[in-house]
Amino acid sequence: MLSRFVTIGVLVAVSFTSKALGTAKQTDVPVLSLCSIAESPAKYNGKTIRVKARLQSAGMHGWYIYDESCSHFGVGLFIESKAEGNEDLHRAINWGEFGTSDKIVFASFIGVFRLNRTDESPPRELIVRRMGDFKSTPKVKQPNP
Repeated sequence: MLSRFVTIGVLVAVSFTSKALGTAKQTDVPVLSLCSIAESPAKYNGKTIRVKARLQSAGMHGWYIYDESCSHFGVGLFIESKAEGNEDLHRAINWGEFGTSDKIVFASFIGVFRLNRTDESPPRELIVRRMGDFKSTPKVKQPNP
């Protein structure tokens, strides 16, 4: 009987340890700005990165992220079906109109950055494995003159 409790205790400890290690591993990824990636994108090609950026809907053509400080540099998003944070993404974009036409959404993304061939679209993409820290606010509508 005692050996069964010890075995269960060890299994529970291993389970919590592996979850903690998985989380620690993901948080060890340094946070980069899109502007720093824009300066030398080849340096990050194929690397796991973490960015905090503004999420923008491209209508029926998917999603991309950008930073207003270097708005010429956008990165397309390929969100894996099992990416952590999918539910949070849907909550952030599904109120009001679908997407970002009536809202501003910022979030953190962890994934593999990839430079595509110049004839591919998008030319840069992030294969998202984890996302979170969503902040979604309504856009301020300007009155028509």
